[in-house]
Amino acid sequence: MRRLLAPVLATLALTASGLALTTNPAHAAGEPVISAIDVSTPGHATGTVTSDAAYVAVVLHANGAAWELGEPTFVGTTGGSASFDLETWGLDTGVVSARACTGQTIDSCGLPALSPSFTPLDVTPQVTWPEDTTIGTGQVYTVSVSDTAGGNLVAQWEHDYWQTDTALSRSEPTTLPLTGDGEGDITVRRCSSLAWNVCHATGVRHVTVNRVLSNWSEDYWLGEISPAVGTKAEPVIHVYEGQSFTLDWHVTDSATGQALPGVGGQIADLTADAEGNIRPVFDLGAVTTNNKNYDIEGTLSYQDPDFGTVTGPIRAMTFRIDTVAPAISSIKVSASSVYPYADGYRDKVTVTVQPVGSDQYATVRLEVLNSSDTVIKSFPLASGYDASQFVWNGKTGSGTFAPAGGYHFRATIKDQAKNPGQLIQGSVTVVRKKLVARTFKKTVSAAGSLEDQYVGRCSTLRKPSLRGWSGSLGLYTNTKCRRTFEDGLIVTVHAVRTPAGAVRYGDFRVSAYGGAAKAAPRSLAYLEYLNRAEDWVADTRMGTSLTTHNGATRAGSNFVWGDRYVVWGAYTAEGAKYDIKSFTVRLTYFVLVLD
Repeated sequence: MRRLLAPVLATLALTASGLALTTNPAHAAGEPVISAIDVSTPGHATGTVTSDAAYVAVVLHANGAAWELGEPTFVGTTGGSASFDLETWGLDTGVVSARACTGQTIDSCGLPALSPSFTPLDVTPQVTWPEDTTIGTGQVYTVSVSDTAGGNLVAQWEHDYWQTDTALSRSEPTTLPLTGDGEGDITVRRCSSLAWNVCHATGVRHVTVNRVLSNWSEDYWLGEISPAVGTKAEPVIHVYEGQSFTLDWHVTDSATGQALPGVGGQIADLTADAEGNIRPVFDLGAVTTNNKNYDIEGTLSYQDPDFGTVTGPIRAMTFRIDTVAPAISSIKVSASSVYPYADGYRDKVTVTVQPVGSDQYATVRLEVLNSSDTVIKSFPLASGYDASQFVWNGKTGSGTFAPAGGYHFRATIKDQAKNPGQLIQGSVTVVRKKLVARTFKKTVSAAGSLEDQYVGRCSTLRKPSLRGWSGSLGLYTNTKCRRTFEDGLIVTVHAVRTPAGAVRYGDFRVSAYGGAAKAAPRSLAYLEYLNRAEDWVADTRMGTSLTTHNGATRAGSNFVWGDRYVVWGAYTAEGAKYDIKSFTVRLTYFVLVLD
């Protein structure tokens, strides 16, 4: 740490000494001194600068010392002083700066000296304002100005996000454009002739402009209209002012923009509700060309006591004529039968209604009918792109189980223009059966269930075992020799057939009764299952004790083969001797029974 501090302190010392050597003195020779400034004359700031330099550069700073107004004025000194007269029109406050110069370029000047801030005098122009402060359609707003002072006069119209500046003439009346509707102020400002944005407010007038009726509608797409079903469109238009309105409207071809003759008219006495909404009704019965887009356009107006007739265009609203009824290509059912009990076995069917074409706005209603064509279940309206799917659980509309028997479906479709279409198709059978769990348990002898075996040449598979049990097996390894592992290995394969009629399986397990042979009391054996993928799995060790040894519990669906057999095996090796009397197979299965 001390070795690091030493060079840091040395560098700091060099830096400090360098700064001390380059510091300027507090007051340079020849610095000017500004005498008291006189602002008693409107639009002028006069004063004297004392300096021993040949020239002084004088400039006015507008509304703060940082902003120089115009270029500096170079004044030659006489007897160590120079006088100045600077224009102050448009300033709220000002400051004068002066520099001592050897010549008439800014590069020859020293640092500036600043005067105290001062407030210059101005002259208020005489403005003749119109009496009317509410400007409506067709009205202009003209002001006259009488003014003999300097600078430029500007009228600034400001409201909301609008701001418009208009130069005022001193010789003739000036018409203000007052662009944009709204309520705001017109401010007359006197601005410096040296800078357009240095201005001083001299008068204000509050006015309201309302030339365009503001309205808004989200119904830019009115949808499809069928003359055969209904020809009226009723959009909602939100208005921001007024109470009673008149709407002049017409219809144009969207592709060409041409107005349709004889379609449109005037809707009077449209009254806005409490939320500012009006609801005109357009009768479009005269528009009949199919599969074509049209636009409703128009102008909304109302009478205002201050502004007269205020008008505004409505947003164009597009519609399409559709005279073609929609069609359904098919009703497809996912299964031929349904079992209505909620037990997870085929207790639902999916019905897919496929419209012709791809009308994404079509609505579909599906009904389930019995053999007498009576509706027993009606689904809520559905809509979707290309197809609508419904799931039926075999129950009626009241939630009860439908009686056993055959049923069919009726789909009714409506496009956006309300043109209807219908198809009766598809069938399903309700089967009033439900799943019931049953247990299969069977004990078989080891020898009686034997289907296959592998006995190494050094080993012996004895029937019965040395314990003398009828039907037992004795797995005695390495009774003849000791060579390779395979020479001592014994594997037995067993099978039993399960009951018919099962539609689903639950738990499966095999247990073995046996134990180590008397001649080798520390012997072990293993129990395993053959699954449907032909893999031996679920190895379970059988201990030395003479007892029932339970195998692993697994899902029966993975172990019951197509011919209803379950297969398991037992094996041992490396000098072990094991006696097995019997096996017990347990399987939970489910059958369908009538309700």
